[in-house]
Amino acid sequence: NGYVLNIAPVKFKVSSNTAYETLPDGATPVITVTKQDTSVKGRIAVVKQGEVLTSAETDDHGNTKFKYEMRKLKGAVFEVKAAEDISSPDNQGDILYHKGDLVDTITTDAAGEAQTKLLPLGKYQVSEKTAPNGFTHSDDIREVELVYEDQNTAIVFGDAGTYENERQKVEVQAVKKDADDQQLLVGAEITLYANRDVYNYDGDVIVKAGEKIETVVTGEDGRATFTADLPNDLTPEYGVMPIEKIEDEDIDPGFSQTVIEDVRLIGDTNSLFYATETKAPAGYASGQEVRYYFDTKYTNQNNAVLKFTAEYQNETTKVEISKVDITNEEELPGATLQIKSEAGKIIEEWISTDKPQLIEMLPVGDYVLSEKIPASGYTTATDVPFTIKDTGEIQKVVMKDDITKLQIIKTDEEGKQLPGNRLAIIDKDGKTVDEWITDEKPHDITKLVVGQEYTLRELEAAAGYTKAEDIIFIVRDTNDVQTIDMSNRQTEMHFSKVDETGEKELPGAKLQIIDKDGNIIDQWVSTEEQ
Repeated sequence: NGYVLNIAPVKFKVSSNTAYETLPDGATPVITVTKQDTSVKGRIAVVKQGEVLTSAETDDHGNTKFKYEMRKLKGAVFEVKAAEDISSPDNQGDILYHKGDLVDTITTDAAGEAQTKLLPLGKYQVSEKTAPNGFTHSDDIREVELVYEDQNTAIVFGDAGTYENERQKVEVQAVKKDADDQQLLVGAEITLYANRDVYNYDGDVIVKAGEKIETVVTGEDGRATFTADLPNDLTPEYGVMPIEKIEDEDIDPGFSQTVIEDVRLIGDTNSLFYATETKAPAGYASGQEVRYYFDTKYTNQNNAVLKFTAEYQNETTKVEISKVDITNEEELPGATLQIKSEAGKIIEEWISTDKPQLIEMLPVGDYVLSEKIPASGYTTATDVPFTIKDTGEIQKVVMKDDITKLQIIKTDEEGKQLPGNRLAIIDKDGKTVDEWITDEKPHDITKLVVGQEYTLRELEAAAGYTKAEDIIFIVRDTNDVQTIDMSNRQTEMHFSKVDETGEKELPGAKLQIIDKDGNIIDQWVSTEEQ
Protein backbone atom coordinates (compact mmCIF):
# COMPACT_ATOMS: atom_id res chain seq x y z
CA ASN A 1 0.00 0.00 0.00
CA GLY A 2 1.39 3.38 -0.99
CA TYR A 3 3.36 2.16 -3.97
CA VAL A 4 2.81 1.71 -7.72
CA LEU A 5 2.78 -1.76 -9.21
CA ASN A 6 6.05 -2.36 -11.06
CA ILE A 7 5.39 -4.93 -13.79
CA ALA A 8 8.79 -4.56 -15.43
CA PRO A 9 10.72 -7.90 -15.14
CA VAL A 10 14.07 -7.93 -13.36
CA LYS A 11 16.68 -9.81 -15.33
CA PHE A 12 19.47 -11.61 -13.54
CA LYS A 13 22.10 -14.20 -14.41
CA VAL A 14 23.14 -17.22 -12.45
CA SER A 15 26.64 -18.58 -12.97
CA SER A 16 29.50 -19.96 -11.02
CA ASN A 17 30.76 -16.38 -10.58
CA THR A 18 27.49 -15.03 -9.15
CA ALA A 19 27.71 -13.94 -5.50
CA TYR A 20 25.39 -15.86 -3.18
CA GLU A 21 24.65 -16.72 0.42
CA THR A 22 23.76 -20.08 1.87
CA LEU A 23 20.81 -21.18 3.92
CA PRO A 24 21.34 -22.34 7.51
CA ASP A 25 21.84 -25.89 6.20
CA GLY A 26 25.16 -24.68 4.81
CA ALA A 27 24.50 -26.24 1.47
CA THR A 28 21.65 -24.42 -0.27
CA PRO A 29 22.85 -21.31 -2.19
CA VAL A 30 20.68 -18.13 -2.18
CA ILE A 31 21.06 -15.32 -4.73
CA THR A 32 19.44 -11.92 -3.76
CA VAL A 33 17.72 -9.93 -6.52
CA THR A 34 16.39 -6.37 -5.73
CA LYS A 35 13.32 -4.87 -7.38
CA GLN A 36 12.48 -1.23 -6.49
CA ASP A 37 8.91 0.14 -6.26
CA THR A 38 7.97 3.78 -6.71
CA SER A 39 5.84 5.46 -4.04
CA VAL A 40 2.59 7.15 -5.05
CA LYS A 41 2.67 10.94 -4.90
CA GLY A 42 0.09 13.65 -5.36
CA ARG A 43 -0.57 17.24 -6.34
CA ILE A 44 -2.95 19.76 -4.77
CA ALA A 45 -4.79 22.15 -7.08
CA VAL A 46 -6.35 25.49 -6.21
CA VAL A 47 -8.36 28.06 -8.19
CA LYS A 48 -8.69 31.77 -7.45
CA GLN A 49 -11.45 34.08 -8.71
CA GLY A 50 -12.94 37.49 -7.98
CA GLU A 51 -14.71 40.50 -9.47
CA VAL A 52 -12.68 42.64 -11.87
CA LEU A 53 -13.42 45.96 -13.55
CA THR A 54 -14.37 45.45 -17.18
CA SER A 55 -16.26 48.50 -18.46
CA ALA A 56 -18.15 51.71 -17.67
CA GLU A 57 -21.34 53.25 -18.97
CA THR A 58 -23.14 56.58 -18.53
CA ASP A 59 -26.71 56.79 -17.21
CA ASP A 60 -29.42 59.34 -18.06
CA HIS A 61 -28.05 61.79 -15.50
CA GLY A 62 -24.55 61.70 -16.92
CA ASN A 63 -23.23 59.62 -14.03
CA THR A 64 -20.74 56.84 -14.68
CA LYS A 65 -21.57 53.27 -13.71
CA PHE A 66 -18.65 50.86 -13.40
CA LYS A 67 -19.20 47.26 -14.45
CA TYR A 68 -17.51 44.22 -12.91
CA GLU A 69 -17.51 40.53 -13.71
CA MET A 70 -16.23 37.38 -12.05
CA ARG A 71 -12.95 36.13 -13.46
CA LYS A 72 -10.12 33.83 -12.58
CA LEU A 73 -7.30 35.76 -10.91
CA LYS A 74 -3.60 35.69 -11.46
CA GLY A 75 -1.05 36.31 -8.73
CA ALA A 76 -2.68 34.80 -5.64
CA VAL A 77 -0.01 33.18 -3.47
CA PHE A 78 -0.95 30.12 -1.42
CA GLU A 79 0.96 28.23 1.23
CA VAL A 80 0.61 24.48 1.62
CA LYS A 81 1.51 23.09 5.03
CA ALA A 82 1.47 19.61 6.51
CA ALA A 83 -1.73 19.12 8.51
CA GLU A 84 -0.17 16.12 10.25
CA ASP A 85 3.17 14.36 10.41
CA ILE A 86 3.76 12.99 6.91
CA SER A 87 5.55 9.62 7.06
CA SER A 88 7.35 7.70 4.34
CA PRO A 89 5.20 4.95 2.78
CA ASP A 90 7.72 2.20 3.62
CA ASN A 91 6.49 2.20 7.24
CA GLN A 92 10.04 2.59 8.52
CA GLY A 93 9.02 5.55 10.72
CA ASP A 94 10.78 8.27 8.73
CA ILE A 95 8.99 11.66 9.00
CA LEU A 96 9.11 13.47 5.67
CA TYR A 97 7.25 16.56 6.94
CA HIS A 98 6.28 17.49 10.48
CA LYS A 99 2.86 18.94 11.22
CA GLY A 100 2.90 22.66 10.40
CA ASP A 101 5.89 22.44 8.04
CA LEU A 102 5.62 24.57 4.90
CA VAL A 103 5.86 22.08 2.05
CA ASP A 104 5.17 24.33 -0.95
CA THR A 105 4.26 27.86 -2.00
CA ILE A 106 2.27 28.24 -5.21
CA THR A 107 1.03 31.19 -7.27
CA THR A 108 -2.01 31.21 -9.53
CA ASP A 109 -1.38 31.71 -13.24
CA ALA A 110 -3.34 33.72 -15.80
CA ALA A 111 -6.05 31.05 -15.67
CA GLY A 112 -6.34 31.52 -11.92
CA GLU A 113 -4.97 28.04 -11.29
CA ALA A 114 -2.02 26.66 -9.37
CA GLN A 115 -0.71 23.21 -8.51
CA THR A 116 1.80 22.03 -5.97
CA LYS A 117 4.86 20.02 -6.69
CA LEU A 118 4.61 16.26 -6.20
CA LEU A 119 3.95 15.59 -2.53
CA PRO A 120 3.87 12.43 -0.42
CA LEU A 121 0.45 11.13 0.54
CA GLY A 122 -1.15 12.65 3.64
CA LYS A 123 -3.20 15.57 4.93
CA TYR A 124 -2.32 19.18 4.09
CA GLN A 125 -3.66 22.65 4.81
CA VAL A 126 -4.02 25.25 2.06
CA SER A 127 -4.21 28.95 2.95
CA GLU A 128 -3.82 32.22 1.11
CA LYS A 129 -0.65 34.13 1.90
CA THR A 130 -1.02 37.04 -0.52
CA ALA A 131 -4.16 38.18 -2.29
CA PRO A 132 -4.07 39.23 -5.94
CA ASN A 133 -3.51 42.92 -6.56
CA GLY A 134 -6.66 44.87 -5.72
CA PHE A 135 -8.26 42.22 -3.54
CA THR A 136 -8.63 41.59 0.15
CA HIS A 137 -7.02 38.65 1.88
CA SER A 138 -9.01 35.45 2.34
CA ASP A 139 -8.81 33.80 5.78
CA ASP A 140 -10.26 30.56 4.43
CA ILE A 141 -8.03 27.60 5.41
CA ARG A 142 -8.87 24.30 3.77
CA GLU A 143 -7.68 20.78 4.45
CA VAL A 144 -6.89 18.47 1.53
CA GLU A 145 -5.88 14.83 1.79
CA LEU A 146 -3.84 13.04 -0.84
CA VAL A 147 -5.17 9.48 -0.70
CA TYR A 148 -3.80 6.28 -2.21
CA GLU A 149 -6.13 5.04 -4.95
CA ASP A 150 -4.66 1.80 -6.25
CA GLN A 151 -1.41 0.16 -7.31
CA ASN A 152 -1.85 1.39 -10.88
CA THR A 153 -2.19 5.15 -10.11
CA ALA A 154 1.19 6.85 -9.70
CA ILE A 155 -0.08 10.40 -9.12
CA VAL A 156 -3.25 11.34 -7.26
CA PHE A 157 -4.83 14.77 -7.10
CA GLY A 158 -6.35 16.75 -4.27
CA ASP A 159 -8.64 19.69 -4.97
CA ALA A 160 -8.61 22.66 -2.58
CA GLY A 161 -11.45 24.14 -4.59
CA THR A 162 -12.07 27.70 -5.67
CA TYR A 163 -11.18 30.63 -3.46
CA GLU A 164 -13.14 33.81 -4.07
CA ASN A 165 -11.69 37.12 -2.97
CA GLU A 166 -13.58 40.32 -2.31
CA ARG A 167 -12.21 43.23 -4.27
CA GLN A 168 -11.18 46.26 -2.29
CA LYS A 169 -13.98 48.85 -2.31
CA VAL A 170 -13.82 52.65 -2.27
CA GLU A 171 -16.23 54.83 -0.30
CA VAL A 172 -16.30 58.63 -0.70
CA GLN A 173 -18.45 60.99 1.34
CA ALA A 174 -18.78 64.77 1.03
CA VAL A 175 -19.69 67.15 3.87
CA LYS A 176 -20.74 70.77 3.40
CA LYS A 177 -20.48 73.18 6.37
CA ASP A 178 -20.92 76.85 7.00
CA ALA A 179 -17.47 78.31 7.58
CA ASP A 180 -18.66 80.60 10.39
CA ASP A 181 -21.00 78.59 12.59
CA GLN A 182 -20.23 75.07 11.31
CA GLN A 183 -23.90 74.55 10.41
CA LEU A 184 -24.37 71.64 8.05
CA LEU A 185 -25.83 72.84 4.76
CA VAL A 186 -28.38 71.24 2.46
CA GLY A 187 -28.28 71.65 -1.32
CA ALA A 188 -24.54 71.74 -2.04
CA GLU A 189 -23.75 70.02 -5.33
CA ILE A 190 -20.52 68.02 -5.24
CA THR A 191 -19.13 66.31 -8.34
CA LEU A 192 -16.58 63.52 -8.57
CA TYR A 193 -14.24 63.43 -11.58
CA ALA A 194 -11.64 61.10 -13.02
CA ASN A 195 -8.30 62.79 -12.41
CA ARG A 196 -6.49 60.31 -14.65
CA ASP A 197 -7.54 57.77 -17.26
CA VAL A 198 -9.31 54.84 -15.60
CA TYR A 199 -8.13 51.44 -16.84
CA ASN A 200 -10.01 48.16 -16.69
CA TYR A 201 -8.57 44.79 -15.69
CA ASP A 202 -7.38 44.13 -19.23
CA GLY A 203 -5.45 47.42 -19.38
CA ASP A 204 -7.89 49.34 -21.58
CA VAL A 205 -9.02 52.93 -20.87
CA ILE A 206 -12.72 52.97 -20.01
CA VAL A 207 -13.02 56.51 -18.56
CA LYS A 208 -10.96 59.47 -19.77
CA ALA A 209 -9.24 61.91 -17.43
CA GLY A 210 -11.54 64.83 -16.63
CA GLU A 211 -14.76 62.94 -17.26
CA LYS A 212 -17.51 63.21 -14.70
CA ILE A 213 -18.11 60.18 -12.51
CA GLU A 214 -21.07 61.29 -10.40
CA THR A 215 -22.82 64.34 -8.93
CA VAL A 216 -24.46 64.24 -5.50
CA VAL A 217 -26.37 66.82 -3.46
CA THR A 218 -25.99 67.20 0.30
CA GLY A 219 -29.07 66.38 2.34
CA GLU A 220 -30.48 67.84 5.54
CA ASP A 221 -27.50 66.45 7.46
CA GLY A 222 -25.10 68.29 5.15
CA ARG A 223 -23.71 65.02 3.82
CA ALA A 224 -23.75 63.11 0.55
CA THR A 225 -22.26 59.73 -0.26
CA PHE A 226 -21.21 58.85 -3.80
CA THR A 227 -23.00 55.69 -4.89
CA ALA A 228 -20.64 54.89 -7.77
CA ASP A 229 -18.94 51.54 -7.18
CA LEU A 230 -15.47 53.01 -7.56
CA PRO A 231 -12.45 50.86 -8.37
CA ASN A 232 -9.20 51.27 -6.53
CA ASP A 233 -6.21 52.55 -8.45
CA LEU A 234 -4.70 49.68 -10.44
CA THR A 235 -3.45 51.87 -13.26
CA PRO A 236 -0.60 50.18 -15.17
CA GLU A 237 2.74 51.97 -15.04
CA TYR A 238 2.41 53.17 -18.61
CA GLY A 239 -0.90 54.83 -17.73
CA VAL A 240 0.31 57.01 -14.85
CA MET A 241 0.55 60.67 -15.81
CA PRO A 242 2.89 62.46 -13.38
CA ILE A 243 2.04 66.05 -12.51
CA GLU A 244 3.92 68.74 -14.33
CA LYS A 245 6.95 70.26 -12.67
CA ILE A 246 5.82 73.26 -10.65
CA GLU A 247 7.91 75.87 -8.91
CA ASP A 248 8.72 74.87 -5.32
CA GLU A 249 7.06 77.91 -3.81
CA ASP A 250 3.74 77.02 -5.45
CA ILE A 251 3.31 73.46 -4.24
CA ASP A 252 3.47 71.70 -0.90
CA PRO A 253 5.72 68.61 -1.27
CA GLY A 254 3.44 66.74 1.12
CA PHE A 255 0.37 67.45 -1.06
CA SER A 256 -1.55 68.70 2.00
CA GLN A 257 -2.21 72.30 0.95
CA THR A 258 -1.48 73.41 -2.60
CA VAL A 259 -2.85 76.42 -4.47
CA ILE A 260 -2.47 76.60 -8.24
CA GLU A 261 -4.26 79.31 -10.26
CA ASP A 262 -6.41 80.08 -7.22
CA VAL A 263 -7.62 76.49 -6.95
CA ARG A 264 -6.94 74.91 -3.58
CA LEU A 265 -5.81 71.29 -3.89
CA ILE A 266 -5.96 68.87 -0.97
CA GLY A 267 -4.31 65.47 -1.26
CA ASP A 268 -1.99 63.78 -3.74
CA THR A 269 -2.68 65.35 -7.13
CA ASN A 270 -1.62 62.09 -8.83
CA SER A 271 -4.68 60.35 -7.37
CA LEU A 272 -7.23 58.61 -9.58
CA PHE A 273 -10.24 60.70 -8.50
CA TYR A 274 -11.01 64.15 -7.15
CA ALA A 275 -14.17 65.91 -5.96
CA THR A 276 -15.11 69.56 -6.08
CA GLU A 277 -18.14 71.71 -5.34
CA THR A 278 -19.96 72.50 -8.58
CA LYS A 279 -22.94 74.37 -7.14
CA ALA A 280 -23.17 76.26 -3.85
CA PRO A 281 -26.32 76.12 -1.69
CA ALA A 282 -28.86 78.88 -2.23
CA GLY A 283 -27.71 82.12 -0.61
CA TYR A 284 -24.03 81.12 -0.38
CA ALA A 285 -21.08 82.13 -2.53
CA SER A 286 -18.92 79.46 -4.02
CA GLY A 287 -15.68 81.03 -2.85
CA GLN A 288 -12.35 79.53 -3.74
CA GLU A 289 -12.55 76.22 -5.58
CA VAL A 290 -11.41 73.33 -3.44
CA ARG A 291 -10.49 69.96 -4.92
CA TYR A 292 -10.13 66.89 -2.72
CA TYR A 293 -7.96 64.17 -4.24
CA PHE A 294 -8.52 60.54 -3.22
CA ASP A 295 -5.49 58.26 -3.28
CA THR A 296 -7.13 54.91 -3.95
CA LYS A 297 -3.96 52.95 -4.64
CA TYR A 298 -4.07 49.37 -3.41
CA THR A 299 -1.60 48.98 -0.57
CA ASN A 300 -3.08 46.66 2.04
CA GLN A 301 -4.77 43.32 1.43
CA ASN A 302 -6.39 43.49 4.88
CA ASN A 303 -8.22 46.75 4.20
CA ALA A 304 -11.64 45.89 2.78
CA VAL A 305 -12.85 49.46 2.21
CA LEU A 306 -10.89 52.63 1.49
CA LYS A 307 -12.90 55.42 3.12
CA PHE A 308 -12.57 59.11 2.30
CA THR A 309 -14.39 62.23 3.42
CA ALA A 310 -14.27 65.58 1.65
CA GLU A 311 -15.30 68.43 3.94
CA TYR A 312 -15.87 71.74 2.26
CA GLN A 313 -14.99 74.50 4.71
CA ASN A 314 -11.95 76.32 5.97
CA GLU A 315 -8.75 74.60 6.94
CA THR A 316 -8.84 71.96 9.61
CA THR A 317 -8.76 73.45 13.07
CA LYS A 318 -6.03 72.26 15.40
CA VAL A 319 -5.89 72.62 19.17
CA GLU A 320 -3.07 71.50 21.43
CA ILE A 321 -4.22 70.57 24.93
CA SER A 322 -1.59 70.69 27.68
CA LYS A 323 -2.20 69.16 31.07
CA VAL A 324 0.50 70.50 33.39
CA ASP A 325 1.58 70.37 37.01
CA ILE A 326 0.86 73.76 38.57
CA THR A 327 4.10 73.58 40.54
CA ASN A 328 6.53 73.11 37.64
CA GLU A 329 4.52 73.62 34.40
CA GLU A 330 5.57 70.16 33.15
CA GLU A 331 3.19 67.91 31.22
CA LEU A 332 1.24 65.68 33.60
CA PRO A 333 0.39 62.13 32.46
CA GLY A 334 -2.45 60.00 33.76
CA ALA A 335 -5.37 62.45 33.85
CA THR A 336 -8.59 61.58 31.99
CA LEU A 337 -9.67 64.67 30.08
CA GLN A 338 -12.73 65.52 28.02
CA ILE A 339 -13.65 68.18 25.54
CA LYS A 340 -17.32 69.02 25.76
CA SER A 341 -19.59 71.17 23.71
CA GLU A 342 -21.40 74.04 25.40
CA ALA A 343 -24.36 71.69 25.70
CA GLY A 344 -22.24 69.21 27.64
CA LYS A 345 -21.84 66.61 24.89
CA ILE A 346 -18.52 64.79 25.07
CA ILE A 347 -16.58 65.42 21.86
CA GLU A 348 -13.21 63.88 22.75
CA GLU A 349 -11.85 61.90 25.70
CA TRP A 350 -8.28 60.77 26.35
CA ILE A 351 -5.70 60.10 29.04
CA SER A 352 -2.93 62.68 29.21
CA THR A 353 0.68 61.70 28.55
CA ASP A 354 4.00 63.47 28.85
CA LYS A 355 3.22 65.30 25.62
CA PRO A 356 0.42 67.71 24.70
CA GLN A 357 -2.65 66.19 23.01
CA LEU A 358 -3.16 67.41 19.45
CA ILE A 359 -6.81 67.37 18.34
CA GLU A 360 -7.83 68.26 14.80
CA MET A 361 -11.07 69.14 13.05
CA LEU A 362 -13.00 70.62 15.96
CA PRO A 363 -15.59 72.94 14.44
CA VAL A 364 -15.27 76.64 15.17
CA GLY A 365 -17.06 77.47 18.41
CA ASP A 366 -16.96 77.36 22.18
CA TYR A 367 -15.94 74.31 24.20
CA VAL A 368 -15.11 73.27 27.72
CA LEU A 369 -12.01 71.32 28.71
CA SER A 370 -13.03 69.18 31.65
CA GLU A 371 -11.09 66.81 33.86
CA LYS A 372 -13.00 63.58 34.40
CA ILE A 373 -10.39 61.83 36.56
CA PRO A 374 -7.32 63.62 37.95
CA ALA A 375 -3.86 62.10 37.87
CA SER A 376 -2.90 60.18 41.00
CA GLY A 377 -1.97 62.62 43.76
CA TYR A 378 -3.67 65.60 42.13
CA THR A 379 -6.97 67.39 42.60
CA THR A 380 -9.58 67.85 39.90
CA ALA A 381 -8.95 71.06 37.99
CA THR A 382 -11.59 73.67 37.35
CA ASP A 383 -13.19 73.47 33.89
CA VAL A 384 -11.41 75.55 31.27
CA PRO A 385 -13.70 77.19 28.68
CA PHE A 386 -12.02 77.87 25.35
CA THR A 387 -12.92 78.94 21.84
CA ILE A 388 -11.82 77.35 18.57
CA LYS A 389 -11.14 80.27 16.27
CA ASP A 390 -11.53 80.19 12.51
CA THR A 391 -7.84 79.60 11.78
CA GLY A 392 -5.60 76.78 10.69
CA GLU A 393 -2.90 77.69 13.17
CA ILE A 394 -2.36 75.54 16.23
CA GLN A 395 -4.33 76.97 19.14
CA LYS A 396 -3.20 76.13 22.65
CA VAL A 397 -5.21 75.43 25.78
CA VAL A 398 -3.57 74.76 29.14
CA MET A 399 -5.16 73.13 32.18
CA LYS A 400 -3.17 73.19 35.41
CA ASP A 401 -3.51 70.58 38.15
CA ASP A 402 -2.62 71.20 41.77
CA ILE A 403 -1.35 68.46 44.06
CA THR A 404 -3.29 67.34 47.11
CA LYS A 405 -1.94 68.99 50.25
CA LEU A 406 -2.36 67.78 53.81
CA GLN A 407 -0.97 69.18 57.06
CA ILE A 408 -0.66 66.91 60.07
CA ILE A 409 -0.67 68.72 63.42
CA LYS A 410 0.33 66.90 66.60
CA THR A 411 -0.73 68.80 69.73
CA ASP A 412 -0.96 68.40 73.47
CA GLU A 413 -4.05 69.00 75.55
CA GLU A 414 -3.48 72.75 75.40
CA GLY A 415 -3.29 72.77 71.59
CA LYS A 416 0.46 73.35 71.47
CA GLN A 417 2.64 71.58 68.89
CA LEU A 418 3.97 68.40 70.48
CA PRO A 419 7.39 67.11 69.31
CA GLY A 420 8.82 63.62 69.72
CA ASN A 421 5.93 61.51 68.46
CA ARG A 422 6.54 58.93 65.72
CA LEU A 423 3.60 59.02 63.31
CA ALA A 424 2.74 57.24 60.05
CA ILE A 425 0.25 57.53 57.20
CA ILE A 426 -1.02 54.09 56.13
CA ASP A 427 -3.08 53.42 53.00
CA LYS A 428 -6.07 51.09 52.67
CA ASP A 429 -3.76 48.18 51.74
CA GLY A 430 -1.72 48.56 54.91
CA LYS A 431 1.26 50.12 53.15
CA THR A 432 3.08 52.91 54.96
CA VAL A 433 2.98 55.99 52.76
CA ASP A 434 4.89 58.33 55.09
CA GLU A 435 6.54 58.12 58.50
CA TRP A 436 8.10 60.88 60.61
CA ILE A 437 8.87 62.16 64.11
CA THR A 438 7.03 65.33 65.04
CA ASP A 439 8.80 68.57 65.85
CA GLU A 440 7.60 72.06 66.67
CA LYS A 441 6.05 72.50 63.21
CA PRO A 442 3.16 70.82 61.39
CA HIS A 443 4.12 68.00 58.99
CA ASP A 444 3.23 68.50 55.31
CA ILE A 445 2.39 65.62 52.98
CA THR A 446 1.42 65.90 49.30
CA LYS A 447 0.11 63.80 46.42
CA LEU A 448 -2.18 61.52 48.39
CA VAL A 449 -4.86 60.12 46.09
CA VAL A 450 -8.20 61.92 46.03
CA GLY A 451 -11.06 59.83 47.41
CA GLN A 452 -8.76 57.24 48.99
CA GLU A 453 -9.00 56.28 52.65
CA TYR A 454 -5.89 56.60 54.82
CA THR A 455 -5.07 56.07 58.50
CA LEU A 456 -3.01 58.44 60.66
CA ARG A 457 -1.40 56.21 63.28
CA GLU A 458 0.82 57.04 66.25
CA LEU A 459 3.58 54.44 66.41
CA GLU A 460 5.33 55.90 69.46
CA ALA A 461 4.06 58.62 71.77
CA ALA A 462 6.26 61.39 73.12
CA ALA A 463 7.64 60.85 76.61
CA GLY A 464 4.98 61.45 79.20
CA TYR A 465 2.07 61.06 76.81
CA THR A 466 -0.33 58.28 75.96
CA LYS A 467 -0.74 56.93 72.41
CA ALA A 468 -3.53 58.58 70.48
CA GLU A 469 -6.17 56.53 68.71
CA ASP A 470 -5.96 56.05 64.92
CA ILE A 471 -7.55 58.74 62.79
CA ILE A 472 -9.13 57.47 59.55
CA PHE A 473 -9.58 60.13 56.90
CA ILE A 474 -10.43 60.46 53.20
CA VAL A 475 -8.54 62.85 50.94
CA ARG A 476 -10.95 65.46 49.63
CA ASP A 477 -10.88 66.81 46.07
CA THR A 478 -9.81 70.35 46.89
CA ASN A 479 -6.88 72.64 46.26
CA ASP A 480 -7.03 73.83 49.85
CA VAL A 481 -4.67 72.47 52.51
CA GLN A 482 -6.48 69.75 54.42
CA THR A 483 -5.61 69.71 58.13
CA ILE A 484 -5.67 66.72 60.46
CA ASP A 485 -5.10 67.34 64.18
CA MET A 486 -4.06 64.48 66.43
CA SER A 487 -4.02 65.39 70.12
CA ASN A 488 -2.20 63.58 72.94
CA ARG A 489 -2.94 63.49 76.63
CA GLN A 490 -0.26 63.39 79.32
CA THR A 491 0.05 60.20 81.34
CA GLU A 492 -1.43 60.43 84.84
CA MET A 493 -0.77 58.24 87.91
CA HIS A 494 -2.33 58.51 91.35
CA PHE A 495 -0.38 57.38 94.46
CA SER A 496 -1.82 56.57 97.90
CA LYS A 497 0.08 56.28 101.20
CA VAL A 498 -2.11 54.21 103.53
CA ASP A 499 -1.83 52.62 106.93
CA GLU A 500 -1.55 48.91 107.43
CA THR A 501 -5.27 48.48 107.07
CA GLY A 502 -5.03 49.83 103.53
CA GLU A 503 -8.08 51.94 104.08
CA LYS A 504 -6.83 55.19 105.64
CA GLU A 505 -4.59 57.76 103.94
CA LEU A 506 -1.42 58.28 105.95
CA PRO A 507 -0.13 61.89 105.97
CA GLY A 508 3.43 63.06 106.65
CA ALA A 509 5.36 60.47 104.64
CA LYS A 510 8.06 61.79 102.28
CA LEU A 511 7.76 60.01 98.90
CA GLN A 512 9.91 60.07 95.72
CA ILE A 513 9.66 58.76 92.12
CA ILE A 514 13.10 57.77 90.83
CA ASP A 515 13.86 56.61 87.26
CA LYS A 516 16.00 53.62 86.35
CA ASP A 517 19.12 55.79 86.35
CA GLY A 518 18.52 57.01 89.92
CA ASN A 519 17.22 60.44 88.97
CA ILE A 520 14.48 61.92 91.13
CA ILE A 521 11.53 62.60 88.89
CA ASP A 522 9.14 63.87 91.58
CA GLN A 523 8.84 64.03 95.40
CA TRP A 524 6.17 65.07 97.86
CA VAL A 525 4.84 64.63 101.40
CA SER A 526 1.69 62.56 101.69
CA THR A 527 -1.48 64.08 103.01
CA GLU A 528 -4.83 62.78 104.10
CA GLU A 529 -5.93 62.86 100.47
CA GLN A 530 -4.91 60.45 97.74
